[in-house]
Amino acid sequence: MLREADEIPGVANVVGPEYDIEIRFEDGETDRYYLWLNDDPKSDSSLYDADDTNIGYRLPADVTEELIGLLESGD
Repeated sequence: MLREADEIPGVANVVGPEYDIEIRFEDGETDRYYLWLNDDPKSDSSLYDADDTNIGYRLPADVTEELIGLLESGD
């Protein structure tokens, strides 16, 4: 997901996130992100680092569509 994202300059100044995501890596380390999914799976969404909202990413439409599919399937 992050490999496909473009960094967004500036600070997140929006309403609370739709999702609070914790990513656990094989080495035991974790990262947290705030996610806003666009309702239209053909549109970009955004993701911000929970520990530093100065770091944001624009997720392309194909990644948005894949995330919506995963959430709907419950995986």
